[in-house]
Amino acid sequence: MTTAVEVPRRRRAGGTGSTIRVLVAIESTRDRTLLPALHSAAPVAGGAFLVTRRCMTAEQLASAVQEDQADAVLIGEGLFGLDAATLACCVDAGIPTVMLGAAGRAASPGILELPSETTPAQVCAVLAAAVWGTREQLDESLDAAGVASRPRIGGRSAHSRDETPPTAGRQGLVAAVVGPPRGNVGATRGAIELVAARERHQSTLLLDGVLDEPSVAASLGLNPARNLTVLAASVAEQGSRERWTRLLREEIQPLDRQQYPRAAVLAGVPSPALRHRLDPEFLVELVSHASGPGGFGCVVVDAGAEPPAGTLEGACWRALVEMADRVLLVAMPDVVGLRRATGTLERLEARVEPERLGLVLSRYRRGEHDDAAEIAAVLGGVPVVAVVPDDVRACTQALRLQRPLLSLGRTAAGRELRRLADHLHVEPSSTTRPAQRQHARWWPWRQSRRR
Repeated sequence: MTTAVEVPRRRRAGGTGSTIRVLVAIESTRDRTLLPALHSAAPVAGGAFLVTRRCMTAEQLASAVQEDQADAVLIGEGLFGLDAATLACCVDAGIPTVMLGAAGRAASPGILELPSETTPAQVCAVLAAAVWGTREQLDESLDAAGVASRPRIGGRSAHSRDETPPTAGRQGLVAAVVGPPRGNVGATRGAIELVAARERHQSTLLLDGVLDEPSVAASLGLNPARNLTVLAASVAEQGSRERWTRLLREEIQPLDRQQYPRAAVLAGVPSPALRHRLDPEFLVELVSHASGPGGFGCVVVDAGAEPPAGTLEGACWRALVEMADRVLLVAMPDVVGLRRATGTLERLEARVEPERLGLVLSRYRRGEHDDAAEIAAVLGGVPVVAVVPDDVRACTQALRLQRPLLSLGRTAAGRELRRLADHLHVEPSSTTRPAQRQHARWWPWRQSRRR
């Protein structure tokens, strides 16, 4: 048995004083031996393990991860309802998670798997090392438990910015359109227009990756029954690339056969009850196949507003952001909107290289909002790659007709979004002067417009 040796990022320093608070979600057969061991063991001299809650189902565990201030999670493979979505919540919350037994297909990078026969003392040692120990101490505790430590294939440390995103086998560009918490900034409209505009250059796919009330299908008048969850159920077992390609082609719908023949859409989750069918690993694999050989030249993901950490929605959002070639944060240009965007940018910069980030100012009113260059300076030099005018009449008409804004002809918002789409693939020039590199990156057209 192998496991990832990277300790998941922690929400806090780990442990309070000499106490480690553990959230326990193991079946009753193990409960009788492990709980006494946790109560009697001392991670350090004078310390103790404190069981904050005992969960009997995966649903209880997902709630407890959000509500309890636990330092570690201990899960048994026989927990009722355990799936990849539940494990993703634990990892996304930044809590070291130890699992007794094999997680199977539900395994997630960042989960420390131990053999079922691991003794209670060894389990306690791994918990202590995961919360307080160094990487070497964690390796030693895993070796003592009979685990051959090596990085899980496809795994990625949640806090590492030096590792390469999972782009192996991908040929098409992947752009993720996101928004700050609470949303309603125009991210979905922006994603729709980018796909419609990029279709002039290459085949494009719009993927609705919003798990909380997706709106792409409603905005375009598409059939919501052909969606992500149907595809997830069809590829529940590992399939070949040919099988993935065939099933994906069966579920996608054309954006508009006449005006945009090379643009397709994959609708989002049709109801909250079906969210559990998705997990970060599925979404990453989906995007990889969609942008791989025989796939689309450009994949635009509507990832939506930033969800809270420690939730399935948050885990999926962050997985999509980390694998994207371009991450476009859509924000309102007023004081409140920029304050929310600042928080999201700080969290994005911990996961995404600066050259992949760009800010889109939505519903901009010249003369009423600050200049884009001043906003970029306040936000630490993050490039403002588009300034979309507040075109209420055109956007309202596009939503009423359930069509892309670009199909209505020349509109102020449409022109700016088309310009962004045309330069979405541009790489930094080797001749760019050093003084300009902070702002040039992959949007040299914005620099030229200021001259």
